[in-house]
Amino acid sequence: MKTFLIVLVSVLVIGAVGYVGMSWKYQNKEMRLRHNIEGHIDVSKAHYSKMQNIIFGNVEVAKEYTKQFKEFYTDFMSGRAHDKGGQLMKWVQESHPNFSTELYANIQRQIVAQRESFHANQKQLRNLGVEHDNLLNEKPFGAWFLSDKEHIEIPIIKNEGVEQIFETQTETPKPLF
Repeated sequence: MKTFLIVLVSVLVIGAVGYVGMSWKYQNKEMRLRHNIEGHIDVSKAHYSKMQNIIFGNVEVAKEYTKQFKEFYTDFMSGRAHDKGGQLMKWVQESHPNFSTELYANIQRQIVAQRESFHANQKQLRNLGVEHDNLLNEKPFGAWFLSDKEHIEIPIIKNEGVEQIFETQTETPKPLF
C-alpha cells in the first residue's frame, strides 16, 4: 500500500510539473509571438509613413524641376527672338537645354520599390498573424492552455474598393492620368 501511495504521489507530482511546464511553454510562445506582431505593426506604420514621404517628396522635386525648367526655357527662347532675320536656322544649329526625363524614371522606380517593400512587410505581418491564430487553435494543447488569449487583428492596408472587387469578382480599370 505504501508503495502504491508513493507511486501515485510521484505520478501526480510529475503530471503537475508537466502541466505547469507545458502551460508556461505555450504562454511564453504566445507572448513572444504577440510582442513580435505588435512590434511589426509599429514597424509597418513607420514603413508606410517613410514610403509616403519618399514618394511624395520625389514628386514635389519633379514638379519643381518641371516648373523651373519651363520658366528657364521660356526665358531662354524669348531671349532668342530679338532679331527675326535668319534666327530660325541659327536656333536649329545651336545647343539648347534638354529636359531630362531621368527624374521621372527615378520616381517611378522609387514608387515600385517602396510599394514592393511595404507589400513584403505586410505579407510578413500577415504570416505572423496566421502563426498566432494557429497557435491559439492548436488541438489539444494550444486551445487548452491559451483559451483566455484573444486573436490579434492584423491591419492589412489595401486600396479603396478592393473588398468590393473581390465580392463581385469584377474590376473596372481606373485611368492612370
